[in-house]
Amino acid sequence: MEPTENGCFHCGEPIPAGIDLFIERDGVRRPVCCSGCQAVAELIFGAGLGRYYRFRQEVGRRAEEDLRPALDAWQGCDDRESLWGAELADGGRELLLQTEGIRCAACAWLIRSHVEHRPGVRSVQVDTATGYTRIVWDPSRDRLSGLAAALMELGYKPHLPLASAEEEGRQAEKRDSMKRLGVAGLGMMQVMM
Repeated sequence: MEPTENGCFHCGEPIPAGIDLFIERDGVRRPVCCSGCQAVAELIFGAGLGRYYRFRQEVGRRAEEDLRPALDAWQGCDDRESLWGAELADGGRELLLQTEGIRCAACAWLIRSHVEHRPGVRSVQVDTATGYTRIVWDPSRDRLSGLAAALMELGYKPHLPLASAEEEGRQAEKRDSMKRLGVAGLGMMQVMM
């Protein structure tokens, strides 16, 4: 999905007055709304993942321009990695992260393609319906903060699993979404008859 005519190439937001930022690919200058979106788009193209822009169903999230505060918070989790996720028999770790900003299959592909290339990452699975990313990795080769940074570089916001009350609310929201999807499916079946 391409952004609106006068919108940011990455997130689709309007370009603020006075902003003259672009990314250039294949001889075409594409406008971006901020240095964050510019950096994310350059990262995506630089990693050879530009197909994301052809296959996405919605425009991306606006990128954070300053990731340092969020990265600092994740580095604080590195010393307590044993509290997060599950330890596997072979010494690896499995972690489920709530990943804010996943919108479509292209988002899932982009996350998998980018994160799987980090040292020590064994597998990445992204569930677009729930917004969760499951990562299995070798903690001796990569830190939790490194995995979070890989997601944030793309403009996604990872969160550790929610507290039980918040998780219950999210599950209720998911059930409501599934009900709406079921009703829409039944309606489409009626239309096709």
